[in-house]
Amino acid sequence: MNGHLHTAELQALLDGRLSREETLVAEGHLASCARCRGEYARWTRLFGAMSSLPALRPRADFADRVLDRVAGIRPMVAPGAVPAALEGWHPTPEELLDAVDGVMPAEADARVRQHLAACSACAADHTRWEGLFTRLAELPQAAPAPGFAARVLAQVPAAQPRTVRGRVQLWAARSGAALARIHPRGWAAIAGVATAPAAVAALLLWSLFSNPMVTASAVARYAGWKLLEWSAAAWSPIATLLATIDPQRIQALSSPATLAGGFLLFSALTLIALWVLYRNLLIPHRSSGGSYARARL
Repeated sequence: MNGHLHTAELQALLDGRLSREETLVAEGHLASCARCRGEYARWTRLFGAMSSLPALRPRADFADRVLDRVAGIRPMVAPGAVPAALEGWHPTPEELLDAVDGVMPAEADARVRQHLAACSACAADHTRWEGLFTRLAELPQAAPAPGFAARVLAQVPAAQPRTVRGRVQLWAARSGAALARIHPRGWAAIAGVATAPAAVAALLLWSLFSNPMVTASAVARYAGWKLLEWSAAAWSPIATLLATIDPQRIQALSSPATLAGGFLLFSALTLIALWVLYRNLLIPHRSSGGSYARARL
């Protein structure tokens, strides 16, 4: 996969709207990209928190109370206000809404239009519905402020990888991002600071070997003598400690039973260490199935 996963792709992966091939490609990228894996974990936590919120449902009489607050929403037609052929039938509020929205079938719409032309009460209700819909359409669109999504995601703690390989990849990604933000002048300053000790060392060596009395062989002999002197000084306390050890203890520790027990203990610890490395570095970690519980990284 080229580049990183987009936000829409991460959300589609969470919702299970990707095909099988797209899901495999996305999961393979998440296994190797610490940045996308952290973004995916943040979206998973956000979606999980949203899905755990209590569902808000209106009370059973909510619709009736709203309709009662809207004056004249139900047709109140007095007897004799319409021709005898149309008496006994009036469009329901739902039919008036469909007529205002223009989603009513042609035959039913023609019947409602014919009734509205003859029934002033229903025509008045239809006009009020149109006015209400017009005022609703003129209301300003409620949109979040710029940067709202970034501020929400900033409140969700970033997921930390559980494996050694994941921590190394995350550290490498963060280090690469930090290095990418360094200005060229900063690189020049870093290069100057890094080369200063080498320049000083080169200057000291040049001043040392520029003396005709100093040769490379003489410096090598002097270094060898100092190394032997330091080795003797380091070995002296070790030799003193070994001289104080009882030979019988050394003989007891070197018995076949002790050596066999030590070998078995060392072998067991080696096998445990290899198993831990195998579990954390070699086994690929794939996301589990499900809608929102898929991203336990």
